[in-house]
Amino acid sequence: MANHSLQPIVFLKLVAMGAIVLASLGHGAAIAENPPQLKIVTFQVDVTPPIGDPLAYDPNEKIDTPIYVSGVALDDGKTRAVWVSCDYIYICGESYLMWTEVIAQQAGTVAENVFLHSVHQHDSIRWAPEYNPKPGEDGPLVVNPEYCEKSLNDVSDAIAKAVSGPWQSVGKLLTGETRVGGLAANRRLVDENGQFAQTRYSGKNTPELQAWPVGKIDPILRTVCFEDNELLLSIFMPRIRWRRMVGADVPGRALRHVRENDNSVAMNIYFTGCGGDITFGKYNLTGDAQSIEQLGKRLLPCKN
Repeated sequence: MANHSLQPIVFLKLVAMGAIVLASLGHGAAIAENPPQLKIVTFQVDVTPPIGDPLAYDPNEKIDTPIYVSGVALDDGKTRAVWVSCDYIYICGESYLMWTEVIAQQAGTVAENVFLHSVHQHDSIRWAPEYNPKPGEDGPLVVNPEYCEKSLNDVSDAIAKAVSGPWQSVGKLLTGETRVGGLAANRRLVDENGQFAQTRYSGKNTPELQAWPVGKIDPILRTVCFEDNELLLSIFMPRIRWRRMVGADVPGRALRHVRENDNSVAMNIYFTGCGGDITFGKYNLTGDAQSIEQLGKRLLPCKN
């Protein structure tokens, strides 16, 4: 690789900006024929923890849906970047640095060119073994060390296999966007005086809390597509939390629905945006599996 200086988020913005410029000349869908020298490979690893392992808040007693680490490596002949989306509540601290180093080494790039992203499902893993009790200390495990070793090794192996080829040339670059209603709303409720009033959580809320206005959100679901390999970019905070079972939550339901009902061979990857003040709570009416399924169907990629 001749140059590793381009950070992955900048790389993403450059690709997306070029497509958005093209979209402004049409009607919402951008098509760039033969992006110069751009090639991609994708990978996906099932990292579902076994029954009995600790989750973010409770032991895992059931597998509601599998969870994955999914990603794409992009190479334009000068720079190689890797975008990785993890169905984890977080990967933080020393673990985050270790992940980016391992990914970069296996992908043939540098850690600065790795965009490592946690979707933030709460019924999932806190990938931070450094926070486990030290020898001689009391307290429950934050995460099973054996799970950590296996999952990172599996991801490392999948990336090494992917970048060994064959790479796919990008024949078309497409973008799309659609306005999504009945899904996201503000978590922090502010009254007419600009003062904090109450919190509207992502789980089931009282009718009074659900009746508050949506608030300020970005309702646009944005999609970037590289020929047959599709990346989903969205702003929603995927937290409903059933407790005591692992699952990919609303984004996982959306992606499963795409896989089951889309005849294309596209690989779909979900990235969430800033979600600290975003919640499903206004529209999660029952807080059960039916609600998660309905919300997941609303979070679907826009078709070009």
